[in-house]
Amino acid sequence: MKEMDLEVTSEFIVIAATLLEIKSKMLLPKGDMDKEEAEEEDPRKDLIIKLIEYKKFKLVADFLKIKEETVGIMFSKKPEIIEDKKIKQSNIDILQDITILKLFNI
Repeated sequence: MKEMDLEVTSEFIVIAATLLEIKSKMLLPKGDMDKEEAEEEDPRKDLIIKLIEYKKFKLVADFLKIKEETVGIMFSKKPEIIEDKKIKQSNIDILQDITILKLFNI
């Protein structure tokens, strides 16, 4: 178990078993079939559907693996010095005597 990847091995065994089942069904004589067996779909079609589905799952798994690797990346900005700009007192003195009505009448 330490040397083999069990996931890959089990996938191989499932595909091999499916191929053997298809081969055995193709080799059986077709004359003595019941109506149910005659209406049964082509076993190769089932295999093709399973292989397409397997490929989709592998692609999605690869996509999610890439997303998992990039999700922890953070971008930051270097700290900068913010200058405290004080308003000059002379500018404030000019605005003290102005009211809304004076601004409206101007």
